Amino acid sequence: MTGWLEKIEIREREVGKAVFTKVPLREGEAVLPLSGREVDRPSRYTLQLGNGRHMLPEGKQWGFINHSCEPNCCIDFSSLSVRTLRPIAVGEEITFNYLTTEWDMASPFECQCGEPGCFGAISGYRHLTLAERKRLRAIVGVVFHPEGNRADSPGHATVGSGNEGAGFPAVHLEMPLAR
Repeated sequence: MTGWLEKIEIREREVGKAVFTKVPLREGEAVLPLSGREVDRPSRYTLQLGNGRHMLPEGKQWGFINHSCEPNCCIDFSSLSVRTLRPIAVGEEITFNYLTTEWDMASPFECQCGEPGCFGAISGYRHLTLAERKRLRAIVGVVFHPEGNRADSPGHATVGSGNEGAGFPAVHLEMPLAR
């Protein structure tokens, strides 16, 4: 069994640091654990855990994972890990779609991924059309409405991808943070 330190490395790119694979990865494989310090306000570097709950990477490797509109990984909140969506070759950059974890981005940006299905402005799930949300349904992690409702279905306190039976369970708003 290969540990996560043997799977990835941080490299400098023209626009900053990024996470790359050192070994081939299988579809559905856990790549990195998610851990860090819980804070109540979002920032450019946090990952949303719930209403008023965000996690800072504090030097953890997952903090260097860049956005892509066609990612090769997703955030698996059931195991608090980064998980592959497809097989990934040695030397490939690890990415996830930031729209799948953030309701309203603290630092919106214009995407430069270059993918055919690029979303353009990355501002948060809140700003997506219904068609765009449906496109992301299979990989949505946790997306929270400020009042605690499911982003696309008012009145619900849990958030799921619509694909709960395939490794993406619904997550209660008070999901514990692994330490």
